[in-house]
Amino acid sequence: MGRFDEERWRRFYQELFDTHELASNDREIVKIEVSEQGDGGFAAVDIDTLWRCRDGADEMRWKGRVCKVYSLVQGDWKLTMHTGALTYPDRATEAARAWVEGWSRAWPARDADAIAALYAKDALFYSHPFRAPRPPGDYAAWAFADQAEVVFRFGEPLVAGDRAAVDWWALITARDGSVETIAGISLLRFSADGLVVEQRDTWAGEHGPHDLTDWAR
Repeated sequence: MGRFDEERWRRFYQELFDTHELASNDREIVKIEVSEQGDGGFAAVDIDTLWRCRDGADEMRWKGRVCKVYSLVQGDWKLTMHTGALTYPDRATEAARAWVEGWSRAWPARDADAIAALYAKDALFYSHPFRAPRPPGDYAAWAFADQAEVVFRFGEPLVAGDRAAVDWWALITARDGSVETIAGISLLRFSADGLVVEQRDTWAGEHGPHDLTDWAR
């Protein structure tokens, strides 16, 4: 809304109050910091505010994390800055992106130890529906041993709760010079510390190069 202007701000909020009623207003203080001199500070607050239109069923929601910045002015605390509601990725989204980044670094380097580090020690890992589960580091070492070169891409993770689905495409050149294209989906479940505790892959392969442009965009 820009710099504080009493008339403009009053007009904005009066219009809001005239056209909407407050249905719910939840607040949770995340953190408060005060300057060493005691004359400034900020509060990070998670908000969930629901407004309902007075003329119908339409709703407006303010949800996210806001930061309120204060200064001590002549003995009174005054609000000097207020962000809009910001949203941040949840833990599973961050974990899924870290999994993609980890594979993206380790796969071309054929670094099985780096792959293993992405998983919990007792992780359940199925590389294919019709293969027995095995430790992910062991599987990576076995798969990388026959790969001379790989070109790949991952899609954006789709996350729900502690689970994620990630589609991927790869063009693999074996040590004997043969080329195979594979495309699949990894179904992942994460622990609270961001490690994979369960992975189930399903995929298909074809001999030769096939750039599936609609896969793992």
